[in-house]
Amino acid sequence: MKDDEALQSSLALGLSHQQAGRVAEAKDVYEQLLAKDRKQPDVLHMLGVIYSSEDNGAAAAELILEAIDLDPERAPFHHNLGQAYRRQNKLKEALTAYQQAVRLNPEEAESHFCLGNTHLDLGDTKEALGAFQEALERAPNRMEIWSNLASTFLKMGEIDQAIMVFQRALALAPRDADMHYNLGTALLHKDLYEEALLTMRTVLDIKPNHHLAWCNIGTALKNLGQADGAAEAFKQAISLSPEYADAHWNLALLLLAQGHFTQGWEEYEWRRKIPSLRIRHQQQTPWQGEDIKDKTVLVHAEQGLGDTFQFLRYLRPLKARGCRVVFECPPPLRKILGESLSIDALVSIGEELPAYDVQVPLMSLPYLLNPEEMDFVTDALWLTAPEERIQYWDERLESCTGKRIALVWQGNPNYRADKARSLALKNFQPVLELKEHAFYSLQRDFGSEQLVDLAKDVKIHDFGDSLDREAGAFMDSAALLSQLDLLITSDTAIAHLAGALGTQVYLLLPHQPDWRWGLNGEHVTKWYPNMRPFVQAKAGDWSSVFKEVQTALSE
Repeated sequence: MKDDEALQSSLALGLSHQQAGRVAEAKDVYEQLLAKDRKQPDVLHMLGVIYSSEDNGAAAAELILEAIDLDPERAPFHHNLGQAYRRQNKLKEALTAYQQAVRLNPEEAESHFCLGNTHLDLGDTKEALGAFQEALERAPNRMEIWSNLASTFLKMGEIDQAIMVFQRALALAPRDADMHYNLGTALLHKDLYEEALLTMRTVLDIKPNHHLAWCNIGTALKNLGQADGAAEAFKQAISLSPEYADAHWNLALLLLAQGHFTQGWEEYEWRRKIPSLRIRHQQQTPWQGEDIKDKTVLVHAEQGLGDTFQFLRYLRPLKARGCRVVFECPPPLRKILGESLSIDALVSIGEELPAYDVQVPLMSLPYLLNPEEMDFVTDALWLTAPEERIQYWDERLESCTGKRIALVWQGNPNYRADKARSLALKNFQPVLELKEHAFYSLQRDFGSEQLVDLAKDVKIHDFGDSLDREAGAFMDSAALLSQLDLLITSDTAIAHLAGALGTQVYLLLPHQPDWRWGLNGEHVTKWYPNMRPFVQAKAGDWSSVFKEVQTALSE
């Protein structure tokens, strides 16, 4: 009994030190107790908690596991084991520990909250949602739980729910700058730019140096058509956080859209520090603009297939510097590019690379070659259609008194800005009424199912699933585009393919086009002289676009 009283007294002393922030003294007490008797679960646990707070997750987990072996039914042990695992970024192990803590003590809100956070980090939004809701049942006034629940809705694409829950969290913490910022971010996702702008202004009223808010203000202003104000906001974000890559990236896109190419391409280099853009070979010897005569340069594709088609134009002026050029392309483009490119070697991503001296991402070439001279480079076409496929389709295409027109209306829905660029086939109705023309669908996969919904008197030639499958990606499309009179499409990869082939293109653009087309589509003909832009008069208004297209075709 006396020994037990001494143990409890020492444990209380250690806990007193720990709560008062005297961590060294607390550790000393616990370690002395363990030196006398290792089989003390409470002591092992408390010492593990200290190690966890010191960011030594491995030591913490080892101690707490030892405590659990001695007393496996203690919920706090499992909860803090989860904390120790999270310190080590061992999320699956943390998840199991929190699940045990919740099983042993279902009424502890903090364990449900941590369980939800771990599910969220693992990308399991549905399970995270359930855990946060369980936590709120037990702690309905905890702002952090409401906030993370809202963030989960945001990741799930449930924007309206996210906005509502962020507002609920703000009712508990009306002066929380980060919460206002989160609400503003959700409003941006909903394209509510005026409301987002007001919310971000509130963030700055509370915390004037909130660089993330300044960046979002820039995004809102850009989408409201206030380009100069947007540029100043992005610059303000950069002045507050010079290494904030997203602000540099957003500024780059705006500068390029405005036609400020020298500064724009320089800022565009900041994309290298944005993990989601996945630029390969960053650790290898970079080309930084120095003399490369007689050297081998590896150029590697990045971002989308359309970007690859567009920026291939820079391989020719690169090779003119007297170097050998190896181009690493996305696998789907290997065959079509093999028909066209005058370079030294072509490999697909994932194949073994030949030896090279320096490497460069494809979309850095305009900056490194000379941004003042290399903005567009349209002196000659840089892609050709395969002759064998041209002959194949020449025998199968019908003659027509009017134009033979290809249609593509939807891009990859997984692209972050696809909802602005893609449209429904039914929007083409005013064009399809021009019966003197023949229309051909080059739509593949996404969106092709809409063909069955057309009126019976509307005729579109559909090449079906065989298009580009047997011959290879874009092989049939390129051959057909070389023989058809016109392509009408939104901002998709095939627009760039047609542009590089020299086919006439009517390019359908949203009210706020992608940076490459300029603020109002004014750069289109600089990139591709054979391309004509048709820009929405206001966001979402495709009807005005197709009235212009109809008029252009009638003329």
